[in-house]
Amino acid sequence: MAGLADLTLAAEDYQPSLGLYDRMLSLVPDQRDALLGKAKALSYLDRPNEALPLLDRLAALGQWYLVDTYYWRAWNRFSLDSVEPARADIERAKQYRKDAEVLTLSGQIAIEQGRLDDARADLETAVRSTDRACDAAFHLGRVHVAETRWPLTAVTFGRAARCYRTAAEELASERERIRQDPAVPEDRRGRVVAQYAARVAAAQRQAASSAFNAALGYTNADALNDAETQAQQASAHPDFAERAGALLTRIQARR
Repeated sequence: MAGLADLTLAAEDYQPSLGLYDRMLSLVPDQRDALLGKAKALSYLDRPNEALPLLDRLAALGQWYLVDTYYWRAWNRFSLDSVEPARADIERAKQYRKDAEVLTLSGQIAIEQGRLDDARADLETAVRSTDRACDAAFHLGRVHVAETRWPLTAVTFGRAARCYRTAAEELASERERIRQDPAVPEDRRGRVVAQYAARVAAAQRQAASSAFNAALGYTNADALNDAETQAQQASAHPDFAERAGALLTRIQARR
């Protein structure tokens, strides 16, 4: 049962995975794999108040899965604006692992608390560690904005925009693979395809947001050709068409 539950979670079919983990916990209430798996599924379903007691129990049990326990507890606490407890948890997680996922959340928490030096250090390390650290690049751009470092703002948000566009393309490709796979049960196909569609839309919006912010950075740095390129990319998204259009008008007026 544990293998099936974990496979269902890994396939991003979160709601059915909850039932499988509940069956495991009904047999062994403190089964760590089930506690963590259920907590992660609830986190992805945006149900932090239900995830946190499971993570509290894992922390109390100790010894195993501590980095995941502290990371996901920080993630859920931060989503509830419980910032200082989230910081305490992410600092514990960093004692065990400092990958892009952990450092990105640590950087976000540091931004929220106004600790820009700490945020920059974490996010720069995350960005250096992988080309797929889209969120780390986006939040590092926020740090540069706060510090009015316009050339760095532009370059960093430009990197984030490229990263999100690539992510959107890959997610769209996987969505189509699942849609056309006859081995995927029909009920599961509908749920997962809908989830992927939402993730594609979110990545596309983040790409446009990043491009718009890059355009602002280039504009403030007087690099108007680069600003125009980024603003044009942002204008293709309906949420940014009006703002990017206004920025393009400003750019043309400065030439």
